[in-house]
Amino acid sequence: VKLFAPLLDSEYGIVAFEPDPRNLPLLRRAVAGLRNVEIVPMAVGAEEGSVVFWKNPQSSADSRVLTPEMERRAVHPPSPSDRVTVP
Repeated sequence: VKLFAPLLDSEYGIVAFEPDPRNLPLLRRAVAGLRNVEIVPMAVGAEEGSVVFWKNPQSSADSRVLTPEMERRAVHPPSPSDRVTVP
């Protein structure tokens, strides 16, 4: 985001979606001072609904939507707070 935002004219903007709350402070710091960036703290999907969003406890750079198969095989099942809703 920070790389491309300065290249855009002020009439254009960037919308950055970040569903993992652990990454929001990092993203906010990275784009601080850039007026044409809007941060939306939610997931984006092709359709409305909710999914399980797995978050690696060792790294906030590794998170993903769990498929039903991945959820069945999970060693540590996700908690209800790991469910992300796409409005």
